[in-house]
Amino acid sequence: MTSGEPLPSAWRSLRAGVRVAFAALLLAVHVAGGATDLSTLRWKDLLPPDWDSWHYYQNFYRLFPKVDDIDDKDPRAVAILAEMRRISSKVPSRDDLDGRHVRIPGFISPLRQGSAREIEAFLLVPYQGACIHRPPPPANQIVLVDPRSAVAAELEVRAVWVTGVLEVKRTETALGSAAYRIRNAQVELVDLEKEGQGLLRYRTR
Repeated sequence: MTSGEPLPSAWRSLRAGVRVAFAALLLAVHVAGGATDLSTLRWKDLLPPDWDSWHYYQNFYRLFPKVDDIDDKDPRAVAILAEMRRISSKVPSRDDLDGRHVRIPGFISPLRQGSAREIEAFLLVPYQGACIHRPPPPANQIVLVDPRSAVAAELEVRAVWVTGVLEVKRTETALGSAAYRIRNAQVELVDLEKEGQGLLRYRTR
């Protein structure tokens, strides 16, 4: 066949089929690669690089001593706590992390528990007792987690890994404002003997 002759229809169909199959193969490799591209994040990785966390904490914690000696139901305490939550909710987040497959170590602050006290939704926070026994961290240090299956109540006092697709989605909850969310998350214990205590050292710089 010379270069000037038209291709037979069967040959043209075969060549078109090969092109489609090759394109599909490239897409499958791209999707599979993205699905397994897991990033391990630390809490400082959730902070925008140009955000001054030190300035935030100075403004935030100057309010906390004022409520230490005030009854929780006192209107003054309610007003101060509301201001603390307002400051926390206004912080920026990292939009470039949206859609990333990540795993993050942290602690559980339960939001919803089932009949067997299993935890059905929770906030993942950088230090134990945050949002419950201590003031909430800024919203960009809180992840709302919807676990794939309910989590045993005893994990509330243990460090856990949370793995899933990170959404940059601001959500107000009863315990604080979360700037991020992970749905259908896998939750497992942190092996501190393997990982070391340094994994849980909280740093914002």
